[in-house]
Amino acid sequence: MKEKIFLCVNKTKETAIILSNMVMRSLKSAGYTVINDSKSADIVIGFGGDGTLLSWLIRNNYDTNYKYIGVHCGTVGFLQDFDVFDVKNFVDRIPDYVEEKLNLAEIVITLDNKVYSYNALNEFVIKRCDDKALRACVKIENVLLENYVGTGLIFSTPTGSTARNLSSGGSIVCPGIQSIQMNPIEPNRFLGALESSIIIPKEFTITIFSNTNDEVKVLADGEEVYTEKFDKICVSLSEKYLVKLVDKNTNFFERVSKKLI
Repeated sequence: MKEKIFLCVNKTKETAIILSNMVMRSLKSAGYTVINDSKSADIVIGFGGDGTLLSWLIRNNYDTNYKYIGVHCGTVGFLQDFDVFDVKNFVDRIPDYVEEKLNLAEIVITLDNKVYSYNALNEFVIKRCDDKALRACVKIENVLLENYVGTGLIFSTPTGSTARNLSSGGSIVCPGIQSIQMNPIEPNRFLGALESSIIIPKEFTITIFSNTNDEVKVLADGEEVYTEKFDKICVSLSEKYLVKLVDKNTNFFERVSKKLI
């Protein structure tokens, strides 16, 4: 029996609406079941830009109990892999697409012995609520890295390295390198803050302590998830991952060249 498929469509994009209707008809002709309840789907096909998948994950609390196929209907983006020109060929090849695992990042915030945890596919951003300089002690595996002073810190996955991290001067990280990249936003180098990003292996945990006891805001994939003081913040690469289906001939470096150069 063929998989049950849910279509996640960016309704603000006419091309996404038209293409999704064409794909839906082709899926049904090929024997797939197109459903309206995503919770029972085997595959979710997203039509839009990168925000289509991110919005979907946020609305569904980062549920990863399905496989995702991204159809590109936006501008520059790395999460929507397929440019569909031949609908029947796209549908016929679904069984041949290969799995790519995208690890989520996890942030754990402790305040007065209460623990708050969140996931992100692309990145977390930490800033002060009043937008003044963030002052924080940053440790990696309990070893002091720096006493950071600057606008904020970005913590990105390899998937998110081409998103806000890149636009803030961070490095592109190849898929499959399991790591977290910490990228400073407008660091104050005169007070000893690192000016460049640092890529940290999955096995290590980054721990942040407040030097000023100020309220911070934490954004997960652009959504504000926490606004409060904190005692400790830990950031790491999660064991939780999203399975994305891609063409086996997809080449990351070709995509970088095509989309960014």
